[in-house]
Amino acid sequence: MQRCQSCLMHPPDFRRAAAVFEYGGLARDLVLRLKYGREFHLSRPLGLAMAAAAHGARLGAMEGSVVVPVPLTPARLYARGYNQAALLGKTVARAAGLDFCPGAMMRVRDPGPQGHHTRRERQERVAGCFAVTGPGKQAIAGREVLLCDDVMTTGATTSECARVLLAAGASAVDVVVFARARK
Repeated sequence: MQRCQSCLMHPPDFRRAAAVFEYGGLARDLVLRLKYGREFHLSRPLGLAMAAAAHGARLGAMEGSVVVPVPLTPARLYARGYNQAALLGKTVARAAGLDFCPGAMMRVRDPGPQGHHTRRERQERVAGCFAVTGPGKQAIAGREVLLCDDVMTTGATTSECARVLLAAGASAVDVVVFARARK
């Protein structure tokens, strides 16, 4: 597996990650349409592509793994009405024949907008933002987790989620996203 320079210098808490596309062009358009345009029908083809990428990259043990989406803050979930990562994760889980645990994690603090922050600033801002729920602890105990999100920018959010999942008893955490921002 190929690792980027940033991951070599500052290893993330997740084991491996796979993305379907680089974030930009059509991939960016599709993510934004799902995320903000309420085009829910896009979650199926995007999620199927993510499941294929996870399988191709041999993420997780697959059999016996549990799919967990990156959670939104309660305020953002209320305002948007849905979590796009959960929509994608549900499709990934179904396609791969894995358990799906959308309530395994929660955001306990909002780091605010991350768009113009450096990787280091993002890491500092997301530290302590996530927790594993009681049912989540039972669902992930001793199991490999396949963490799902729509986009990975610096990896700060997914790494923090992985750290929290591992501390709560997951045996390993892999990440699959639809798009990965260019370094």
